[in-house]
Amino acid sequence: MPEIKQNIYSVSALVKAIKNDLEGHFRDITVTGEITNSKDRDVLEKSPYWFFSLKDDSEGCDSQITCYMGGYYASKANFLPLNGYKVIIHGKVSVYEKNGGLRINVSSMQFAGDGKLKEEFLRLQKKLQAEGLFDPAYKKNIPSYPETIGIITSDSGMALGDIIRQIMYSHFGGRVILYPAIVQGVSAPESLISQIRRANSDNACDVLIIGRGGGSYEELFCFNDERLVREVRNSRIPIISAVGHTEDHCLCDDAADYFTQTPTAAGAYVVALYSDLYSRLPEIHKWLADYMLKKIENLRTVTERCELLLQKKNPAVTLDNCRGIMNDLQHRMAAAMQFQLSDNAAYLNELIVDLHRVSPLQRIAVGKENLSSAEKAARLYIEKILHGSRITVSNLENSLHHSMPDISEKRKELEHSEEKLRNTALGSLNRAAGLLDALTVKLSELNPLLNSRFARSITTSADGKPLSSVSSVSIGDTISTLLADGGKIVSEVVKIERGAELQQKN
Repeated sequence: MPEIKQNIYSVSALVKAIKNDLEGHFRDITVTGEITNSKDRDVLEKSPYWFFSLKDDSEGCDSQITCYMGGYYASKANFLPLNGYKVIIHGKVSVYEKNGGLRINVSSMQFAGDGKLKEEFLRLQKKLQAEGLFDPAYKKNIPSYPETIGIITSDSGMALGDIIRQIMYSHFGGRVILYPAIVQGVSAPESLISQIRRANSDNACDVLIIGRGGGSYEELFCFNDERLVREVRNSRIPIISAVGHTEDHCLCDDAADYFTQTPTAAGAYVVALYSDLYSRLPEIHKWLADYMLKKIENLRTVTERCELLLQKKNPAVTLDNCRGIMNDLQHRMAAAMQFQLSDNAAYLNELIVDLHRVSPLQRIAVGKENLSSAEKAARLYIEKILHGSRITVSNLENSLHHSMPDISEKRKELEHSEEKLRNTALGSLNRAAGLLDALTVKLSELNPLLNSRFARSITTSADGKPLSSVSSVSIGDTISTLLADGGKIVSEVVKIERGAELQQKN
């Protein structure tokens, strides 16, 4: 058997040869197919690179090829590579030397047809509509004259210029705040959501415009993201949606408080009343001028009437009349006050005299004199009786010497006389005590400190004499005031005012 000559490759050499051949031959290819073996949406959104497979969508064809898309190319993609999407990818074939695996490094991706996107759009629209997210009852009113307008869009797109131009045409005098955002690709929804939240946190705008210019269906599809649509609905600040051209429509339009078909239309709508007001300025100016002229004419007529009235009724004469009336009232008031003061002074003097007449100290002094006289009379009477009794006793003693047998009888008479004398003395003392009690009752009735008809206190000098005139004291003297509750206040005279001086002050 003849020897067959053949090349013998190592595994790595073979893989490298295949890699060089395939990558050199399939350096720039375009492939269509259906995405499979991809990750869930949440994982794809967080990952900077994507692995998935592409398969034929024809029945009976089971061929698949692994695809890789990452870095710069993944960030520029308009949609996520979800299972079931029919796509057209562009890239190059690559062989992974470690396992000899074949894959396509994808540089761009677009939909092979919009059927899947339309299906997802209609599904999400139906779901959100069932939740009431698009209910007109929940939509906020767009302010007629906003002072600050917020714009959420790309800072390099044409939409921003279109909106700003319309706002400037209206002679809008407020502020415009730009919240720059990514408006295309898989990172666009998160960027737009972040700027909506930032605008609500700032709370500086009266209305927000969110949108971008026209583009393909895939490029605008980020405005159908469920999270973005809910954020638009939940914004505290009213939002105007302005995405794409006239024929474009997205779910943000349904969720917004108002939507326009283009960014230009949004800029014109938000300041429409400012434009209308500016166009009516000549008319308003003429109306104001006519109104002011009419007002000035009316004021002139009123002024002329007032001048005539002032001439007929000179205010100086009126002031003089009022001044005369006021002077007369002052004189009459002074006379009435002087008369009243004089009358009150006379009445006060009478009261002082009456008070002096019924002064309890004088009554007490009289009572003391009467009591002293009664005591003196009683003492004289008792001494007189005792003197008589002594004489009687002396006579009895003399008789005793003469008549001893009669001593017992005389002793009885003496005891009887002493008893009679004692009774007589006690009777006199009781009558004197009764008289003293009667005087005390009368004094109590007349005592102004015990009787509510009189004053509640009485003032006496240092020696106990009642004071009825300021001439009885001098500055520096000590005086005492007896109160109704039995208490006493001791004072020092620091100032004396006489009746005439007090009347003069009043």
